Amino acid sequence: MLAASAEADEPPYPERFSVPESTAWLVNAARAGGGRVIAVGTTAVRALESAADEHGTIRASQGRS
Repeated sequence: MLAASAEADEPPYPERFSVPESTAWLVNAARAGGGRVIAVGTTAVRALESAADEHGTIRASQGRS
């Protein structure tokens, strides 16, 4: 997955991300309870996408997206 670019004419570049255990737990608990999770900003969205397994469960992780 590629990350954002600062300007329209710049190619996308990978960004570092970190999803701590507490965030993974809160997101999974909200979804298990029927709630919605709204990530604000492309970096937050990409971080959660990168931390999700094939079933959509969020795992604590870090890396580049």
